[in-house]
Amino acid sequence: MVGKAKLEKVEHLAPSERVFTAWTPDRVRATFLRAEGGGLRLAADLCDALLADDRIMGALGTRVKGLLGLPFRFDPAEGAARRTPLIKASEADWWTANPESELDQVLRWGIFFGLGPGELVWTENRISGRMVPVLKFWHPRYLRWDGQKREWWLTTADGEVPFTPGDGKWVLYAPYGLNRPWAQGAWRSCAMWWLLKTYATQDWASYSEQHGKPIKVGSAPKEATKEARKALAADLSDLGTDTAIALPPGYDMKLVEATANTWTNFRAQIDLADSGMAIAVAGQNLTSKVQGASLAAADVHNTVRLDLIRSDGESLSTTMRAQQWAWWTEFNFGDRRISPWPKWDTTPPTDLKELAGTMNTAGDALRKLQDLGLDIDPLIERFGLQRAPEPPPAPKAPAPAPATKTSVRLAARPSKVPAGVIACLVPSPEVAQALTLEGGESPDQLHLTLAFFGKTDELSPVQLQGLLDGVAAFAEHWPVDSLPASINGLGRFSLPEKDALLATVDSPQLLGLRERLLETVDHFSDLQASELHGFTPHITLAYLAANAPTPLHRLTPVETTFGEVQVWIGPEHYAFSLGSDQHRGRLPPQEEP
Repeated sequence: MVGKAKLEKVEHLAPSERVFTAWTPDRVRATFLRAEGGGLRLAADLCDALLADDRIMGALGTRVKGLLGLPFRFDPAEGAARRTPLIKASEADWWTANPESELDQVLRWGIFFGLGPGELVWTENRISGRMVPVLKFWHPRYLRWDGQKREWWLTTADGEVPFTPGDGKWVLYAPYGLNRPWAQGAWRSCAMWWLLKTYATQDWASYSEQHGKPIKVGSAPKEATKEARKALAADLSDLGTDTAIALPPGYDMKLVEATANTWTNFRAQIDLADSGMAIAVAGQNLTSKVQGASLAAADVHNTVRLDLIRSDGESLSTTMRAQQWAWWTEFNFGDRRISPWPKWDTTPPTDLKELAGTMNTAGDALRKLQDLGLDIDPLIERFGLQRAPEPPPAPKAPAPAPATKTSVRLAARPSKVPAGVIACLVPSPEVAQALTLEGGESPDQLHLTLAFFGKTDELSPVQLQGLLDGVAAFAEHWPVDSLPASINGLGRFSLPEKDALLATVDSPQLLGLRERLLETVDHFSDLQASELHGFTPHITLAYLAANAPTPLHRLTPVETTFGEVQVWIGPEHYAFSLGSDQHRGRLPPQEEP
């Protein structure tokens, strides 16, 4: 487990710099070469210039915000239960840890430049008490790759520091991999197109300036002197933009304008550059310019763009889970292996009108094929349909549940008042005796509830047997044979008819153990623990009248270990040893745990 002392809580500051660069084809090519050596400053500065282009900004914004605007959820780790305290805590902390503006920049630069660096600034949630790694974007111009040492370095206000992605302090979103990630970014494809567009725009402006002012041509009579003609030229040159003149007899003035449509060349260059940059960034160029019969083509290109968004969602999910959320899980829940997956739902919405038409056509075809005596089951499966279920047969006596390798079998229960079904940790007899209060719970009833699964009359024998099998499998695969804990506090809370006096239990591995237990039980029995009161590790010592004084105000801390997980099904107790396949199984009714 990661200790708090190992987490770097210092927030690094970026150096203060100004960048002035005039970009030319030679400078762009030099930037490409410099990036190959690991120097990314000029390349990042070029990206800043490219990102100011309207076409790149629009296409990249569609791709980035198109993903981040999708429905978001957490998927549990493989084999884990779907709705657990870990999932709920993740949902509560995610947007605090990942402000939209910072996540946008990390994703934007990762797609465009191939690198989206970030820093994790650890802060404490004062309400929940959990430590939260808040993402802070770093501009890639401060990042450097040392090819000889195979290390990343980051320039801060205090000098260069090692940049190690995934160490709990630094994050690097590299959707194209870590081998020359900058070489796969869209910026390389856009750079020359952007230069062409820049030059074409400048040339068009210069062209407009020249052709927007037609040449004034004056003519004088043959008898006019040279001085008179010079005076006419000077007068025409001095004319303002809104001037009326009266020419002497024999004098004339005309405006000479260019008639060739050479300006269309500039527009063609700009359109070509816009198209090339849009394809490089979004994988298509028809979204904003669809005309007439091109609509069908736009649908095809939208499919390609959707593929890019799906790929972006998967790569961002993998990066943030491995480099950020696994650390959050390990610090707050004790085990990074149970870290859930952040997921954006990239499934395209269903066109219900199109689906209805397809199913109508398919229904007619299936009916005709069935009338011909053909087997239509393969087509039914291909369309994702199912036949209506056959009427259920008459009920039969259920077969006994198959034996498990643990040989822990569910005992037959006489009919009686329903009791609870729980998984719990039970203190040793010595610790239980030390915690026993006069008039309180008896030593053999003291326990720490890990999960409440319901009442005995609500669960079937198959579910209860699955619960026993799941706890047995969990215990056998737990990596150690004991769980250290400290019983070190007192609390009192109100119930509807009475109060409960409890001893609080502290164990760094307890939340991780409970999470793994719930996942395994869910896998074996599909049982879900009740989340009515949340989970606060404690042992109930006594139940008191609401107006009764508290019999104990201070508890001497007790250091102990738990070596078993027990399942209590009403009065029947089953014990499973941690880290072992040898279990005590069902306990005798009078045997102390």
